[in-house]
Parts: sequence; C-alpha cells; structure tokens
Amino acid sequence: WAFPGEVSAQLTTKLAGLEQELERAAGECTEMEVRLAKAAKDHPKTEERQMAEVMLGSATEANAALRRELDSFSSGDTAMMETMREGVPAAKMSVNRWTDNVFLLKSWVEKKMGSRQETNAFFKQQAEIDFNNFDYVE
Repeated sequence: WAFPGEVSAQLTTKLAGLEQELERAAGECTEMEVRLAKAAKDHPKTEERQMAEVMLGSATEANAALRRELDSFSSGDTAMMETMREGVPAAKMSVNRWTDNVFLLKSWVEKKMGSRQETNAFFKQQAEIDFNNFDYVE
C-alpha cells in the first residue's frame, strides 16, 4: 500500500529512466547507421570480395564438417576400446572358421570341376576370391 503521490512519483521516475534509455538506444542506433554507411563506402562490394565471401562460407562449412568428424573420432572412450579388444579373439576365430569353409567348398568344387585353374577362375568370378591372397588371419 502507498499514498497516491508516492505511486505517481515512482511512475514518473520510472518513465524518466525509460525515456533516457530510449534516447541512449536511439543515439546508438544512429551511430551504428553512420558506421555502417562509412564501412559500406570504405569497402564496396566488388566481384573479388564476393568470391572471397563465397570461399569463406564454403571453407567454414568444410571446417564444421571436419570438426564434427573429429568429434566423432574423439568419442572413443576406453571402455569401448576394451570391449573391442575383448571381441578380437572371437572375431579371429569366426574369420578362420569361414576361411576353413571356403577352402572346403573350394576342394569340393575342385573335385567336381576337375582342375585347379577352373576352380580358381570360378571363385574369382563368382565371389571375387583370389586364392593367391586368401589365407587365415594370424
């Protein structure tokens, strides 16, 4: 609760403060417009400048993409790496089991086709397996 004169005085003081703030903001706006006009006059839009702006934009996008890629690589924490290391022996066993199966299949096809060259050509054509490079994982 306050006397009517006090409320009026508070409102008048607040109004004066807001008017001062408005004048200051208007002055800043005018100053910025003058600076903007001066900068536009000092640095006209030339073709070279426009090309530089385009190059800057594309370089900024490339930089952002590379940073995202870097962040995805840096997120490899030790627990994940340890889990991957623990899975390596099982993966090697699985790869070697598949290699055994491929060699068994190769010997079966070799018996059916008759020659080693035909079998190697068949596997190279059908499954892109080159037995010169194909071996067990160590």
